[in-house]
Amino acid sequence: MPSFSLTKTYLDCQTDNGTTIVCYASMLSLGHLKFRHASWLELLPDGTSKRRQTFIRGAMPENTEQGNILWQCRSLHAAGTWRPEHPSLPLQHLHTERGLTTDWHCLQPRSRVSLRLENRHYEGIGYAERLHMTLPPWKLPIDTLHWGRFLGDKGSTIIWIVWEGPSPVTLLWDTQWRHHPAGLHASADGSSLRTDTLRLDFDRRHILREGAIGSTVLRTFPALAKKLLPPSILHLHECKWAGRATLTTSSGTETGLSIHEIVRFSPPSAS
Repeated sequence: MPSFSLTKTYLDCQTDNGTTIVCYASMLSLGHLKFRHASWLELLPDGTSKRRQTFIRGAMPENTEQGNILWQCRSLHAAGTWRPEHPSLPLQHLHTERGLTTDWHCLQPRSRVSLRLENRHYEGIGYAERLHMTLPPWKLPIDTLHWGRFLGDKGSTIIWIVWEGPSPVTLLWDTQWRHHPAGLHASADGSSLRTDTLRLDFDRRHILREGAIGSTVLRTFPALAKKLLPPSILHLHECKWAGRATLTTSSGTETGLSIHEIVRFSPPSAS
């Protein structure tokens, strides 16, 4: 297989009226091929959505001395500023194999966001992270990935990532990173997340994106490059939700906004 390197920044925003926007900006090297990917997906309160993406004219975000993240992608008519309400979290080394790595860095656990898409302007709360991989995703020891973040109306912030498979990973942030927190369980249907000390229940009425990667994210990926990818990646299935959620702890309950996903790496069963 060709050499591989991916740096992907994820940015999101949710507004008071229920609009959700997720943005991606990536630099991908696949053998001698290089791509500058960027995309945004906008989900309105009535469930309708709009999306745009490019694999050649993307732009990566910039970091300011004040800790803000600026993203402007002229080809997608998008520009936004993410201002941190909480400092960045320590870098997490998720997996290393034969010197190839997968590193996950939460840049802004909670942000104030000002974002323009085409002629529409949004203000809201958001989140930002960066993933850097030199180990190709089809080499990861994962069967199922659970990921998400919850931003409570009273200020609580919960972030999690769960790998199910040969080399399981469970990470959760509430006030600090907790590795393998006691009792952590992410439901297979995406309805809840729980540990021995908290429970999150999700409203899953709004789906941001669902389907095989080959027909969603990589639908317009250049055909030549797509031939370099193994079928397992093209068949990888994701479901990403956005909406309200309820946090329950010993202190009581708190509602808030969440975005979470389940990604299934296992190929479909033969018919």
